[in-house]
Amino acid sequence: ADVVCHLAYPDVRSAYVTAFDRLKAAPVALPISGQSIPYNAQSFADDVSQLLVTSSGVATLPGLIYAVAAGHYEGLIPNIEQKLKITPDQLPDLGLWYTMSCPENALTTPNKIAVAQEAYPEAFRQAGPFSGLNSYRLCQAVGDLPPAAPAPAVGTTPALFLIGQFDPLTPPAWTQSAASTLRNSFVEQFPGQGHALAGNSPCAQTIMV
Repeated sequence: ADVVCHLAYPDVRSAYVTAFDRLKAAPVALPISGQSIPYNAQSFADDVSQLLVTSSGVATLPGLIYAVAAGHYEGLIPNIEQKLKITPDQLPDLGLWYTMSCPENALTTPNKIAVAQEAYPEAFRQAGPFSGLNSYRLCQAVGDLPPAAPAPAVGTTPALFLIGQFDPLTPPAWTQSAASTLRNSFVEQFPGQGHALAGNSPCAQTIMV
């Protein structure tokens, strides 16, 4: 399947940059549920990041990116329609996110975040509500939390890491880094998967239970 995908979409990265630049230069208005919804380059970047969460989203991305790069935006509409139907009770519980991310944000500053983002091309800078400076501001609103440990965790307790190949939130490279200081750690990477392994990979679910 990967070979066939590569033959059909040989340079997804370049197509993504083309799509981003196209929408940056000329944002569009998408007809969705009887409304005209503004859509720009950052909207596109956020949608791509979101689709990388699930295996079904990962499977649709190459074709979607190539279509948008060519100026065809119809494929964007189903994902936006789905997001607009979400009710407050369907949103994720942010408590776990706060306890993981905010102690790490306590170790940085807005200037350090800005400098780090400058190292990446604009199309690859995550700017969603839970990334970069937006993440920092959310944590500032929560209040003071104990900062995270400045050094990596070290130990011999057995640890199992399950990671999706295309996870944009906790990339495989981060997993390998975390595992490197845990002597009895095991890393299992799942091809074709994104971030939400627990809800999308029966194999990962079997390992966890």
